[in-house]
Amino acid sequence: AGRGGGNCALTVALHGITSNPRDQAWLMMGNHVGAYDEGEEDGGPYCIAFPKSLGVGWEGSCYGDDAAHIEGLIRWTLKEFPSLDPDAVNLHGFSSGAIQSLHMMDTSCPVEGLVTAAAPYAGGYVPSPPTTKAAFLIAHGTHDNVVPYGSGWDYGTGKAVPTCAVSDPAFFNNFAEFEATWISLFGEAITAGVAKFRGYDGGVFGDAPAPSETLDLIDEAGRGQGKACDDILGRCVIQFHQPSPFNEGFSCAALPEEETDVIDYPLSPGSNPVRLLRIKVHNHDYPNRRRTQGGVTEFFLYLRKFFRENRGTRKLKTGQTIRDLGGGRVCGNPYSLSGSLQTPENVYRKVIWGTEEQGGVTPATCSERCRLDEECVEAFYIDLLPYGYAQQGCHLHYRFLPCASTTQVSNNNVRHYVTSDVAPGPTSRPTPNPTPGPMTKAPTPGPTDAPSGICPASSTLLGSNYAGHSCHDGLGDSNAGFTEEECDVVGGEWIPYDCAAADSYFRGVGGSAWEWAYVFQPAWAAKCCSSPTPKPTSPPTVRPTPPPTTPKPTTSS
Repeated sequence: AGRGGGNCALTVALHGITSNPRDQAWLMMGNHVGAYDEGEEDGGPYCIAFPKSLGVGWEGSCYGDDAAHIEGLIRWTLKEFPSLDPDAVNLHGFSSGAIQSLHMMDTSCPVEGLVTAAAPYAGGYVPSPPTTKAAFLIAHGTHDNVVPYGSGWDYGTGKAVPTCAVSDPAFFNNFAEFEATWISLFGEAITAGVAKFRGYDGGVFGDAPAPSETLDLIDEAGRGQGKACDDILGRCVIQFHQPSPFNEGFSCAALPEEETDVIDYPLSPGSNPVRLLRIKVHNHDYPNRRRTQGGVTEFFLYLRKFFRENRGTRKLKTGQTIRDLGGGRVCGNPYSLSGSLQTPENVYRKVIWGTEEQGGVTPATCSERCRLDEECVEAFYIDLLPYGYAQQGCHLHYRFLPCASTTQVSNNNVRHYVTSDVAPGPTSRPTPNPTPGPMTKAPTPGPTDAPSGICPASSTLLGSNYAGHSCHDGLGDSNAGFTEEECDVVGGEWIPYDCAAADSYFRGVGGSAWEWAYVFQPAWAAKCCSSPTPKPTSPPTVRPTPPPTTPKPTTSS
């Protein structure tokens, strides 16, 4: 039994666009034969709710009417039915329902705090990975051309390139979606992005880990006319190529009977699991293999087991406080007013438009969204009316993408907020001394070889040279653009440090393997080495997690 004394799990299942609860129940449970088996091997006792969207599809919002309806449904159901376990509330959605699920799984969203495990199928079109701490499973067909499995980025055109797309105006034309100059996240990238919040060290757009097992969730004979494997490959087209080059990695002749890869992402100890079900050469249709003819689907039974395995793992929100640093400045890197807000490099900045919030976006709502989101380190509220847009925006910077510098703007209707509990960005203090005094001296006289420090093996460390200023304690660093004036604003102490302290710190955080080496090593090497360290190649596509010790405010350009 859970905290409430109940033994039944609650699953909330959201239907797709133009669909309804009855259709979704059929897709998952069929004629109900086998659907209500409640042994441990079947996932245990449960109840299921199939709510209806307000419109034809779900709003795709964290704070809209649909989200409020779902939150109210969960709270009312838990209150009225004491047999339910509040630590076993699960969220599932298909297509539009999956997109709605993803939008509600940020830690700033009320629904997320109620959910123990989430499992969207065929969802996407989100600007940033959900920041949820819940157990998380994404299932997606690799050849989905309605909500693509993934998207790349063409730097020549500044446009996203989907794995597969649709150009049928009578049904759905998402070629137009990819004409815009931003990137959205889909199946595999969303999964990797969530995993990075939990310690996964791979890239959001890199290769997924190797599968741990395979499943058979698709009934080839039951796909329906025109949906056989070869037809699905033929319908995988994109704006520039027909068929899509993505097809080159797939072969119908080589497609195994168990077409679904189960991929578990390696995470930090104590994290709830993040899992991807990669259904090879499958389109947008709901996984259709059924335990018996017309009965419950194997996919729903699998989800029930995943939900059961993660029962009682819901993470309580810790919360954080937030500071208002005033107005007149926006983020200069990445630039807040760029025409291309979402590129592969900045998917850890979430832009919330006024049209996405009931009552619009205000400085108060922007500040509150950052305060409540456990991955948010700072936020910028921007009134876009002076720039020709009839709405306001809120830019949330997650810890992988803190604002590297701020810039002055003539528009005074902007605000800048930082969280006081924020993990530091590249302005973290480079001296290991917790209470640094005057400039730190080198531990031994004269230059010293430093093959694994900030200098290359062919160079020597000039330990007594000036390396930079730190805003004590851990509030900022001059090598990342932080200034003495900003240090005064945040109440820090502006203290110089030498190259010996910089080198000691650099070694202590992993040397060239440190996440922020590409920022600090070139800056320090130019001042501290007898010959310059070659600048590292271009920084990683998605900024890595900063060190875990001190807060990070903005920096000025």
